[in-house]
This record gives sequence, structure tokens and C-alpha cells, in this order.
Amino acid sequence: MNLEQIKRLEASIEFINDGLTFTLGDFVLGKSANGRIFVNGYMNYINVNNIPKSVIEDDFNKMKEQFIELMSNSQKFYEFSANRGIDYFLLVDTGGAGVKICEEVEGVFQLFI
Repeated sequence: MNLEQIKRLEASIEFINDGLTFTLGDFVLGKSANGRIFVNGYMNYINVNNIPKSVIEDDFNKMKEQFIELMSNSQKFYEFSANRGIDYFLLVDTGGAGVKICEEVEGVFQLFI
């Protein structure tokens, strides 16, 4: 991981505390209504109905692993998130709004297509 990404991850803490979202590379971070942290990742598909479930699950797992690896390099963010918990969402960006494909909320994975 590069030092710049770690610094940006640590800078996101202030934004999240203020209820704002923060873009960090391929991720969008923020605070959910329940106080947990959310991490949004995005797939590059146009037609969500043609995405095989195995591809969705693979993309979700890669996205989550990449974020966990980044977070493991920042003790400050790790401590910040430890008491809050992190929920992960994988979306397809349709240009106007994201379509939620799957999520892992409080450790429970759910697929929507």
C-alpha cells in the first residue's frame, strides 16, 4: 500500500464523523444511519441482469479484501472502525445512481440479483 492512500484513509475519519462521504480510490466511505461505517465498491457493468452470481461474489470478495488490506496498514483507522463496525456494498454505477448488487451488513451477505 502506498503512504498517500493510508493518509487519505486516515483523513476520511473526520469526514465520516461529520456524516459526509469520502472517496478513496475505488471506494466511497461514509457513516450509515445506524452509526456503522459503510464501504461502497463499484462494478463496471451496464446490464446488471447478465452478471453471473459467481462474478458478483468474486468482485465483492476482492473489493472487501482490498479495503481490509488498506485498513490493516492504518492503526488509526482500524481503531476508529473497531467499535463501529463496517458494512460493505457492491454497486453498479448507472451514471445517475448506483444499483445495489450485494451487501454484507453486520456480517450477513445478501445478493440482490
